[in-house]
Amino acid sequence: MLGLLVTEAAQAGDGWGLQTLPGNNMGEIAVRAMGSPEQIDKWADGIRRGEFQKTAIAMTEKHCGLDLSQIKTTAVKKGDHWVLNGSKHWISHAATADFLIVLAQTQPGSGMAGARPFIVSRKDEGLIVTIERLEKMGTRNLSQAAIEFRDIMLPEDRLLDSGTLMDFLTVLAGTRPFCAATAIGTASTMLNYSEKWLNEHDRPWSLRRRERVKEVVEEARGALDKARRMVLRAGWVHDQGRADNVLSQKAKGYSAPITQGVALKAMQLMGPEAWSKDHLMEKWYRDVKFVDLVDGTRNLHRLTVARAEFGGGVR
Repeated sequence: MLGLLVTEAAQAGDGWGLQTLPGNNMGEIAVRAMGSPEQIDKWADGIRRGEFQKTAIAMTEKHCGLDLSQIKTTAVKKGDHWVLNGSKHWISHAATADFLIVLAQTQPGSGMAGARPFIVSRKDEGLIVTIERLEKMGTRNLSQAAIEFRDIMLPEDRLLDSGTLMDFLTVLAGTRPFCAATAIGTASTMLNYSEKWLNEHDRPWSLRRRERVKEVVEEARGALDKARRMVLRAGWVHDQGRADNVLSQKAKGYSAPITQGVALKAMQLMGPEAWSKDHLMEKWYRDVKFVDLVDGTRNLHRLTVARAEFGGGVR
């Protein structure tokens, strides 16, 4: 249902504001997936009670991107507390979140085996926003920040340890179809805009060329329908409580070239006018491309899908 809403909303804007809808709060989903009953009551249910508004998940680091086996943020056990140190980059809502789920290394050198998620409150001493709003190519209304953790003392009950790390990563199974839906809605807007512009500006084209333009538009609409079905299928499975990491990565990894192809065709139909600041086409084009890069690139998703299909598992 969320994917359908986003696909439609993105036709009028970026649609990223829907991340704040109840039930689509990343931190809440992570706590419900891995938290103890006490953690769920305090943090996840606290959102439903209105005690918290925004949350964030902090995994990405500047030096390694989404290669989580290489993260350098550490959590060291000292007595009955964990001491958190390190930094995260490109974290959505990090500057405004009431609490964050931070992935930290508890056994340096162990790769993914030692990575564990911790709850960090906005009020914790040592949480510092170093760059409040990172400049980027697209979806600029989605605030992404750089943050640091300087000797943050976390009590034992901040460790999310009631599930596996795969339970934590499965949280992303709901966000990736969401990202893809945004690109589909934006690409659809571009196609509609270019078609409308062409109808309003008479060109001295031959009948054959006009017919070819119609074919291009219809082919693009068919491609978007294909991408939309992949996204809605992944979203529907997730709505049933059966989060499928491979299906969600198929939705994002294989819809990305479709949406970018449609966006490019829409630009080409308008010609030089498309990259003029007089229109939103160039802005939308950047948004569509950015969605391919955020939350894992298409290459990463396709690698995961291939491993799963050929018996290598989801890594």
